Amino acid sequence: MTKVESVSIVTIIEKEGRTTSVTLKELREGRAYTQAEVAAYCGVTAAAVSMWESGKYTPGLTQLRKLAEFFKMTIPDMREVIKNSGGIPD
Repeated sequence: MTKVESVSIVTIIEKEGRTTSVTLKELREGRAYTQAEVAAYCGVTAAAVSMWESGKYTPGLTQLRKLAEFFKMTIPDMREVIKNSGGIPD
């Protein structure tokens, strides 16, 4: 596996000219990925990704790591994205 550059969520928000937090769905759509592409990388179904985006379910640690790797982010920043999607309670 190749080393991926970690990107802070703050960097993503600044790059997109945003002042608010970003959700998993916004992150995926902003990079023009389908739920199926994210799902295939994480080893889950597109329905699972949909449930993460809706906040119905939260990805486990293995999937969180895969999501962070897929989006080239740190795990703490990826957790913040998932939290903003409604998947991780305060």
